[in-house]
Amino acid sequence: MSKICLLTKKRTFIFNNVSHSNKKNKIKKKINFKKNKFWYYNKYKSINVSIKTIKILRKCIFL
Repeated sequence: MSKICLLTKKRTFIFNNVSHSNKKNKIKKKINFKKNKFWYYNKYKSINVSIKTIKILRKCIFL
């Protein structure tokens, strides 16, 4: 299973970590994932969702 959030399309991103001597090392920044169950067409469906997405959903639903 790929590490992509299905709701916000967030994924791991790659960037350069630059040292003081200007050496560049590639680094992968991983996203905090959690498997959640959502009610979808009369049954529960479990999907990978980022924690940030869960916080956004909670804010929108429980104002």
